[in-house]
Amino acid sequence: MLLAVIDLETFRIVQRMLKANRTAGDGTQQHQHYLKGSLFCGHCGAKMALTHSKGCTKIYSCVYCLGRNKNRTECARGAIGIYKVEEAFEHLYRDDFRFNDAWLADTHEAIRNHSELTQTLNVKEVARQERRFQSLDNERRKPLQAYYADAVPADLMREDKNGSPANKPPPRGRSNPAPPSTNR
Repeated sequence: MLLAVIDLETFRIVQRMLKANRTAGDGTQQHQHYLKGSLFCGHCGAKMALTHSKGCTKIYSCVYCLGRNKNRTECARGAIGIYKVEEAFEHLYRDDFRFNDAWLADTHEAIRNHSELTQTLNVKEVARQERRFQSLDNERRKPLQAYYADAVPADLMREDKNGSPANKPPPRGRSNPAPPSTNR
């Protein structure tokens, strides 16, 4: 259980104030994109941010220079449609970017080693789980084995799932106390 930092009434007042101050366009906006956080301005080197701009008929995803936006640099770069950036990346990786043979060989070896290690760990985990299952199954069978060895009386084995006996006699080894004697 968590301890309250503020009382419930204060929490409710703050929530009402936040709701009253919330208007269209306010609040933090987060836009997800696979290139987000990895783009930098080609003019000034500042980070590029992602936004969605509303046009006449649809919403456009764009990136813009944070250096220009925050007046940190003298950058003149305007917003760029994200589709243009994606096309540039496709062109780079499709046409201009080539892996050298040594890097490819190292990468293949690393993947092979990782696969072998994962397979070894999986085999060990399967074996561990099989041992665990066997141990639990053995534990489950112990009462039955004790019954077969006449170590547990049949009436005890007849108890239902809730532990209620069908006709439960007094426990073995314990005698009921004798009623007080009237002879003195």
